[in-house]
Amino acid sequence: MINSCSLRFAPVVCAVEEEYEILIATKTLGMVLVEIGDEIYHDTRAGICRAESNYFKIRVPQAALDAAKKYTVVFRPSLGKKSYFTKFGRHEPVTFSFRPVEKTENIRMYHVADVHGYFGNAQKTVSYFGDGVDLFVVNGDIFEYNTEEGYLDTLAFLAEIGEGRVPMIFSRGNHDTRGRLSERYPEFFPCVDGNSYYTVKVGPLRALVLDCGEDKPDKGPEYDNTEDVPEKYRGLNRFHEYRRAEARFLASLADKGEKFDFAVSHVCPNMTTFDKTSMFNIEADVYADWTASLEKMGIKFMLCGHYHKCFLLEKDDAHNIVPHAYPVVVASDVKENDFLGGAITYFPDRIDVAFTNMKHEIIEHHEISLA
Repeated sequence: MINSCSLRFAPVVCAVEEEYEILIATKTLGMVLVEIGDEIYHDTRAGICRAESNYFKIRVPQAALDAAKKYTVVFRPSLGKKSYFTKFGRHEPVTFSFRPVEKTENIRMYHVADVHGYFGNAQKTVSYFGDGVDLFVVNGDIFEYNTEEGYLDTLAFLAEIGEGRVPMIFSRGNHDTRGRLSERYPEFFPCVDGNSYYTVKVGPLRALVLDCGEDKPDKGPEYDNTEDVPEKYRGLNRFHEYRRAEARFLASLADKGEKFDFAVSHVCPNMTTFDKTSMFNIEADVYADWTASLEKMGIKFMLCGHYHKCFLLEKDDAHNIVPHAYPVVVASDVKENDFLGGAITYFPDRIDVAFTNMKHEIIEHHEISLA
């Protein structure tokens, strides 16, 4: 519950690179500022503050918010923007506490994916750690975006679980690429230079957020079925090029000697589907390049969803299409009356993984060595 008549729900604090991106939705049009200590941060477009909007993404330095452990959202309602002498209504400040990840071990993160709009069930599941949670990993297939309200529904879910005070890592899934307004994803969720893959630092951890895009070829009829247009003009998606740009991004990090603790990817780039259909048995060559870079950067494990199952994908698993040295934790199981996710406790030498359900029962437990 927030003490504000203007915010739709609590802010959402996502870790992006070495900053936090704070996502804020308001009930009416206006301008939003974030204040941390003596510094004020804005949402600008080419030097102009957004002042006729009801949704904002504001970047702040992690170091500043981690040190302050609180931030103030200031809303200034618009009275109608003009060329000169624009006026705003009374400003409304609301302060939120924030819990940075300060531990070096026993870091509790909850992994959730494949929500598919079942926000109530997912919310019950992700509350497994209660107030002891340090980090949420929200790993794709949250919704299909046909309306702006759909985006805001997802933000409301994130706000409900994080309460504006728990940091999150957020990634895109294949279903999030679908829908009439899916092309507007970068307007609402974390991206870097318009791309939904990027590095993350949160506390002592460094992670990579990856994005496989769709799980079918770009020219599949599911995405462009316009029979009276020549094939060379068809194709709603351009993930073939996107994945290769991502491969170059990973290679550049590896060439610089960058090191990361884990990777987050909705779809696992190392495996096919369980029935070995062609649904995602694509782009093995580029995923081999991804994997080579990930291993060069020393990632210890990967977190995935997509398959609607909870399991560990070991390096010698029969479902692998791209060999890998790191373990993959797939933690997402959507059932008719239940929802499973992954409660992951990180130590420098191991992770404890519990697959848990809506009743907070542990369905399966694993201890994975990271040595």
